[in-house]
Amino acid sequence: MKYYQPLFFVLSLIFLQFCGNDFNEQGMQAFLKKDYNEAIKLLTSPQLDAQGRTNHTNEIIVLSYMYRGKELYEKTRNVKSFSGNYKSSSAYLPDSTSNEFNTKYSELLTLLAEAYGNTKADNDLEQDKFNKNSIEIVNMAIKYDSTNALANELHERLKEKNFNNLLNKANTLYAKAKKIDDADLYFAAQAYLNDAAQYDPDNSDVKNLRRQIRRSTLGILNYSDGVSLAVTDRMYDKGKLVMLLSVKNYKAKPITVTPDMIKLVDFKGNSYPVDKEEMKVRKIFGQKILETQKLDADNPYINGIIAFDLDKSTAISYIVLNENGNIISRKYFQ
Repeated sequence: MKYYQPLFFVLSLIFLQFCGNDFNEQGMQAFLKKDYNEAIKLLTSPQLDAQGRTNHTNEIIVLSYMYRGKELYEKTRNVKSFSGNYKSSSAYLPDSTSNEFNTKYSELLTLLAEAYGNTKADNDLEQDKFNKNSIEIVNMAIKYDSTNALANELHERLKEKNFNNLLNKANTLYAKAKKIDDADLYFAAQAYLNDAAQYDPDNSDVKNLRRQIRRSTLGILNYSDGVSLAVTDRMYDKGKLVMLLSVKNYKAKPITVTPDMIKLVDFKGNSYPVDKEEMKVRKIFGQKILETQKLDADNPYINGIIAFDLDKSTAISYIVLNENGNIISRKYFQ
């Protein structure tokens, strides 16, 4: 049998290639005929999976899902039929896309954003969700095609309808939080502000309130972060920036925190690692420094001193916790 196995493998590859090409061509034809169910069925087939799809094929899959969602929405007026297809399409969205795709995709995203805006919610909570989905999707439409006039017009209408209301809620909650020093209210204000920023991120009132909230919550852990950081004290000492840092893991999955994972980032994007030598000296003098520790359900929390070799004139933007090159937590100073 060992002499026949290589031949069988080669024949299998040839079969997959021709069969894959056939599925691809048939799928493209189905798309041109506006048979989106058939296009999706053919172009997402295992044969094409085995062969490897081109970017163009993935673009057609995405558009097939979006057009199918649009048709279903037009028949049912149920936005979930459109959004469900949009979510399914995201798995095939290429990192690099053609200009033709960008134009069509932007148009379809605009229609989905409009569908959310035209759908009557069952309650206030659902309405907030629809508003949030609508602005996020129209922003994406503009990202794919900044010349999309309908998307830009819809963005302005949504902004006029929702921006001031969200900003007012954020300001009200922040004022209450400050008055009674309530962490949950601070983070609720931050959530409303983040939604408002989707409409106008460069608005001066948004920027000002964001600074205030960040300063107020610098020393507060936030369970919604999953892994949260808090800087509860800091000072400059002999050319070193010294901080008392807390880290808490709210997730079920354990993580091991090490000083090497922590960096400061300034407003120019420069990063600064922990000064290990300074921390060794402080440990010798009996100070509690932040050391490597596993954070799990039995022991989810750690705190200790960290130090950075940093000039006092450097404007710090945030502190970050990295794991294998990925940011798992970030805390802004302002």
